Amino acid sequence: MIDLTVEKPITMSAAAKHCGVTPWTAYQWVKQGLETIQLGKKKYTSLEALNRFGQRGNEEATEIMPTKYDAQAVREFQDKHGVHQGAGRNAGA
Repeated sequence: MIDLTVEKPITMSAAAKHCGVTPWTAYQWVKQGLETIQLGKKKYTSLEALNRFGQRGNEEATEIMPTKYDAQAVREFQDKHGVHQGAGRNAGA
């Protein structure tokens, strides 16, 4: 939760710019758990909230990603998440 006594609120547009993404992407992060507050008609977050959100994302990625090389587990992970390294690069070479 954003603590206004120690965290400075920033607009969602500013948060998006800070992270190098579009405002639409930043609003999608809200649906995924980015902490926000409503002040008047605008939604705000904070740099600290962005950091917490990023940390949670990294922890979740670590939990679902195979930690040791297991070719079958890697293929299953890639199929489940639509990730295929090298697709399109030297494909079929």
